[in-house]
Amino acid sequence: MGLLFVLLVLFTIPVDGEDLKQCWASENGGPARFWPNGEIIFKDEFLFQCFDGNLEPYGCRLSNGEILFLNEQLIVDDKVVKCTYFEYYIDLVEVGCAIDGITVIEGGKSWIKDGVYYICNESRGHYHISPSACVLKESDEMIRIGETVNIHNYTLQCQPSGDGKLKLVSTGCLNNGKRYKIGDQWTEDGFVFYCKKKSNECVKKCVGCSWDNKTLYNGDRFTKDKCVFECVIRPERHIQDPVGCLFNGIEKVVGCMWKENMGSFRTELTCASDGEKSEVIVNGCHYPQGEYDLFFIPSESYAIFNDGQRQMVAACRGNKNDVSTFQLETFTVDELPFRTKGLTQVEPQG
Repeated sequence: MGLLFVLLVLFTIPVDGEDLKQCWASENGGPARFWPNGEIIFKDEFLFQCFDGNLEPYGCRLSNGEILFLNEQLIVDDKVVKCTYFEYYIDLVEVGCAIDGITVIEGGKSWIKDGVYYICNESRGHYHISPSACVLKESDEMIRIGETVNIHNYTLQCQPSGDGKLKLVSTGCLNNGKRYKIGDQWTEDGFVFYCKKKSNECVKKCVGCSWDNKTLYNGDRFTKDKCVFECVIRPERHIQDPVGCLFNGIEKVVGCMWKENMGSFRTELTCASDGEKSEVIVNGCHYPQGEYDLFFIPSESYAIFNDGQRQMVAACRGNKNDVSTFQLETFTVDELPFRTKGLTQVEPQG
């Protein structure tokens, strides 16, 4: 874009007694002629002024026709251009970068805007704005393009956004110090999780329960130590809910009550849950009379009753968690002080 200009033949023309030097030159391919002192002459996209017989550098003409005077700067898009005079020519050269159409940035200088670290780079006389890193809002830490950083429970990576800018994009989950990519699954504390993209974050989402190297989903059941669990997966919670007991190969739901024949008497059992596990509890013993139950005695207690001839004592004792240990003992009131140690007296029920 340079132009070599040559001082042409000088002429002296007397005007009103003064010697005013004109310039002999052609303008953009036109015929050569005399130009009065002070006249502006266009040569390609550059301007010269006839000054005392010499063509002096005067300015540059932009593509839109606007005139930029010598040494004057102008912001064009994201660049700063300057009409510059060199030893033998004038040229319109880039001298820096511009942001927001206002601020001029010198080559090599950097700045931060909207969470992005920019540099004004120069290459072969041309300047361009280069987004080179993302800036972490929480700590002002710079994350180079392609680098990742851990924050909260997810990882962020600095990536091009497609509009010439950069942005921090969540690329995975962070759990117990280990990184998981989007879509990865892992097992933790009896549950199956996967890494899910949610907005600009990645979140750990529970999708099922883990048991015996299998993945169980919402509503599926499994048995552990005679306790029946149901896998419950909800947006706000996930639990292995004890919903039943396994007794003699039969599943009993929590709250179910039934009688178990012990030969000479029957026990009353319940499938109970404490929220973490379920188990079969022996509620007590039923005192029999023929094929029927006469009255009920809670476990670890005794009752005095009349068998029609005399007063007798019936005691129900055993490990409440093991029905096979239970016994219904019957004896006379004379033996009561010796055979009811640790038991509670109750009234016969039923």
